[in-house]
Amino acid sequence: PPASVAPPRRALARRRPAVVAFGGATLAVGAFLSTRSSTGRPRRRRAADHHHHHHSPTTPAMAAPRVIDAHLHVWSPAGKELAWPAPPGLQGEQAAPEVLTDLMTENGVDGAVIVQPINYEYDHSFVASVLESDRAKFRGVLLANPALKPKKLAEQVRALAAPESGVSPWTGVRLNPYLWPNCDEPTDDEWIADAAGKALFDVCADLALPIGVMAFEGFTEDLRDRLDRLVAHRPDAIVVLDHFGFPREDPSRPPSPELTFDDEAFARVVDFGRRHEYAHLKLSALFRASREAPPYDDLRPKVAELVDAYGTRRLLWGSDFPFVTLQDGGYKATRDAVAAWFAVEEEDSSGGEEDVLAAALRRDAARQPLGDDLAANVLGANAARLYRFDDYDEEEGASEAAAPVKDEEEEEASEKGV
Repeated sequence: PPASVAPPRRALARRRPAVVAFGGATLAVGAFLSTRSSTGRPRRRRAADHHHHHHSPTTPAMAAPRVIDAHLHVWSPAGKELAWPAPPGLQGEQAAPEVLTDLMTENGVDGAVIVQPINYEYDHSFVASVLESDRAKFRGVLLANPALKPKKLAEQVRALAAPESGVSPWTGVRLNPYLWPNCDEPTDDEWIADAAGKALFDVCADLALPIGVMAFEGFTEDLRDRLDRLVAHRPDAIVVLDHFGFPREDPSRPPSPELTFDDEAFARVVDFGRRHEYAHLKLSALFRASREAPPYDDLRPKVAELVDAYGTRRLLWGSDFPFVTLQDGGYKATRDAVAAWFAVEEEDSSGGEEDVLAAALRRDAARQPLGDDLAANVLGANAARLYRFDDYDEEEGASEAAAPVKDEEEEEASEKGV
């Protein structure tokens, strides 16, 4: 990120996952390095700080960078009734984990961050079973339930992400603003910045869990203002905007020049990254942001703005499987497009006008450590850091996912979900 918003640089003393007590829970923190504060309490390295570790130029060559899909979903109707029906075209086995892993293998993708789909609402058991099936390959983002009382909401997050024993594969939380009980009241002064939202930011900041924001109806001024309040409440919270911040009209439709790109909303997305040092953004679901078919060239200048605002260490690639499989080019097209965007080429010495994205990448490269691989950051390294792909140790064993926390208001509030 720009130097003006970069967190302090700290040395990384060890790479093997460390286990520390935090808030009564035992956590493997991996690259979040356990240290001690002046009060003697355990303190973990911030996820956003880890990227400032510098490798010596004499360090031996590493293996090929990992590619990690930072945003996708899985579900299977077989033997499990969905709380919400699967979308048209995805009502069979198209979203099954086996289909996903085949696509990952075909496209050289090493890991995936599975976001709890609305299909299962707050029942995390199916996704938990997938996470446990391959702890080296998968991490999960749980869905926060804002209908719970603030204390129970924090308990829901801790039960899944910080079990009493073992290391949880749940390493992120999704904030869906449209699940808030007051989401139908646009003039409500609090909305997501209510007691539940503050409790969510508190527990996520305490546990260094990235908070993914699903702004399906656009990054409106109302949503931006409420997020600003929550960040002011916990400036150390890691916020990740999904799918470019949903800047295009009707993101449920495939790309079309007839659809409007909201430049004002996108400007708010860019500004959010400039103002908040722990803000990240997923270059995911390209088909929901673009007005063109692959390779989504209309997004190149938009990505250049994001590179200048967030830097390549706060951008993450994601496919939005299985929805991407219904689009032209499928899974491969979105991975190839992002890889092509971040392939830094030699500077054009012909005197011609430089491509706006190439220029932004050159500026970003000058801000990063010597030899930093910008494409590797976006295609996998950032996701590996934020979602702790190095935390799990086979010797520690897998922890059992906790059942959803129940609340007497849950049934009524679920009717307002999307």
